[in-house]
Amino acid sequence: MKDKPLLSILIPHYNMPHSLPRLLDSILIQSLKDLEVIVVDDGSTQSCRHVIDAYCEKELALRLIEHGVNRGTKEARLTGVKHAQGRVIAFADADDLFLGTDILEYHVRLLLHENVDIVHFNTMLRIPETGQEELFIARAPFAEVLSGKDVFAAYVNSMNGRKAGVLWGKLYSGKLCRTCLPAASTLALRRFAEDFYLASLYFANAEQYRGSNFIGYYWTHTPQGKVATRAPRILCALSTIEAWFSVYLQDKNFAPAIINAFKADITERMLQNAVRLERACRLPDSEAIDQDALRAFTAGVDMAALDRVLKYALAESGGRSEAQSAARLRETLSKFHGLNPHHDLRAK
Repeated sequence: MKDKPLLSILIPHYNMPHSLPRLLDSILIQSLKDLEVIVVDDGSTQSCRHVIDAYCEKELALRLIEHGVNRGTKEARLTGVKHAQGRVIAFADADDLFLGTDILEYHVRLLLHENVDIVHFNTMLRIPETGQEELFIARAPFAEVLSGKDVFAAYVNSMNGRKAGVLWGKLYSGKLCRTCLPAASTLALRRFAEDFYLASLYFANAEQYRGSNFIGYYWTHTPQGKVATRAPRILCALSTIEAWFSVYLQDKNFAPAIINAFKADITERMLQNAVRLERACRLPDSEAIDQDALRAFTAGVDMAALDRVLKYALAESGGRSEAQSAARLRETLSKFHGLNPHHDLRAK
């Protein structure tokens, strides 16, 4: 019977068969061969089976798991965790890649030798629109060694720089990921803020963290226009995450200051997405909002829920300039959905 691999690399896939070979090539050339790759196809209309078949012939331990319907990135990642055999787990997006030839071996050995839950390395950023490439400072490790509740405290305190709220650019102990499966399966999220939820959960449960100065991951930037289209649903997802974690962190006996700092970061994320949405819908040379554009962006969104999120963000904004975008959105939404933007913004 074959021993379990040291590393499991989990890749959610949705309609990106053209990008997947680059990522698989970057894994194939790694010096670490004691690994498995699990691709979870999440109800794609563009199958990647032909890609998987081709790479199976290249002596890459590769498995394809297919969701019959689209269930979202979080569920695809959790399916991967449930099937992963590795002592260490890495997450990768289908349009990204690992750098170098020994980056995985070095950091797997580091995690196992130092018996840590998370190893966090540097990331290169690529902006497709311009071809620009640079060290992604905002995703850099935020400490060298941390333990206990200091791990989550550092995660929270670094989030103004957005250093940790994604799953890629790190390795995780398989034990941590599997231990978190019940909680990770509790909250239903579809396509929006899913990585932030899982990353926050892993950091809240990690006992040992190790930062590394090496550059190990290459991330392709999401176009701002695409981010803006997601903003209404991200806002609603963040509200759900905030409510869930407020209870979860209390149950885990985190200090009120850390819980409040985490909630403040979520508020900041809400305001940033309100700014993206408002700017995308703003009429040329004006602060007025194009109602038709806003209708298009919010099609299928629960308007009452979106209004509650904007209300919460405004109440917690502390007068920050970004709050003006949230206020304009509420005002405009009220005009075509009968919502009342003038009730007490301090009410939760």
